[in-house]
Amino acid sequence: MKKNKRFQQGFGLIEALLLVIAVALVIFVGYYVWHTQKQTNTTLNNATVTSQKTIPAKPSQKYLTITEWGVRMPYAGSDTYTYTFDSAAGPDLIKVVSKQMSEKYGCTDGGGGTIARLKPTDMIDAAGDLTSLYAVDHPHTLGYVKGYYYSFGHDQDACSDSVLLSAQNQANDAIKSDVPKMQSIPQ
Repeated sequence: MKKNKRFQQGFGLIEALLLVIAVALVIFVGYYVWHTQKQTNTTLNNATVTSQKTIPAKPSQKYLTITEWGVRMPYAGSDTYTYTFDSAAGPDLIKVVSKQMSEKYGCTDGGGGTIARLKPTDMIDAAGDLTSLYAVDHPHTLGYVKGYYYSFGHDQDACSDSVLLSAQNQANDAIKSDVPKMQSIPQ
């Protein structure tokens, strides 16, 4: 007996399975390409935003430059310092003038303390200590440049009748912390 082959219409199981796999593969490849492109766009957008952010410029270093001594003192903050020589003390003592103290309280002759230039053999205090020996015991209180030590002194009196002593002490303390950083003026 011969079997009659019938012509079947439609898909068989294997053909249907291959079609499902092919459609799934096309969907997967499409999703992969779309997802990769989206990540690339996000990365580029983030890079553009980052490059467009304004990075604040570092404030330039400020200095109190004492040209007569050939030194300068770096300092930070919003204040500006100048100096005057104390005519009674001679050429080795300056009065530091704080611009903020001057504008707010009228302290035009001091208000920021004093800076003394001392030789290693000068006596630094009433106890008769030599500056060079004092510097060994107090290395963070004096600056040393070009054979001289630089020492800070707090103002003994208010720089004006209207000054708040807390403001004056704050200005004095800021300068006191910077005196040990004294350096030569670059040539």
